[in-house]
Amino acid sequence: MTEPATHSPLNDMAFTFEPVEPNLSGAAFSWSFKALTWGLCLALLVWMIRLQLPWGNSGSTWAWTAWVMLTYSAWVIHKSRLHLDADLIRQDWIWTKQMKVSDLVFIQVIRIPLLEWLLAPRVYARTFQGQSVFFYCADRKVLSELSRMTEEHKRWFEERLSTPSSPG
Repeated sequence: MTEPATHSPLNDMAFTFEPVEPNLSGAAFSWSFKALTWGLCLALLVWMIRLQLPWGNSGSTWAWTAWVMLTYSAWVIHKSRLHLDADLIRQDWIWTKQMKVSDLVFIQVIRIPLLEWLLAPRVYARTFQGQSVFFYCADRKVLSELSRMTEEHKRWFEERLSTPSSPG
């Protein structure tokens, strides 16, 4: 039997991770960011009402459509959650963003230290197939597990690279 030309020591064993709790879940965005998005929606609504835009006008239709889209985005931000279990990282969003833990080739937590009260830390994840996803995580417990996952993945990755592969 011949070995595939794309053989890599990383293909020999998939990365596994066991969170401290089986199904962790937490808010994707901070309460202050949620408040800011709702505040912007409310301020824009008041401004548009004060403009007294005529109904049926195409400009008015576009303005109200923009407000509806902004409000929908605020709603999605408000309800968005990040879920972490042994098999999957998943975030509820306009569409569901997800990535299998076993497919991870790279994962990194990105923080902006003085702005974490407003901007949730991001988790950048990439698969062997080149798929990249940013997840948002404002929950401290889930974020600490993702940080632990990042460290364990780094050690796993280095071990796989340092182990010589044997032809099959």
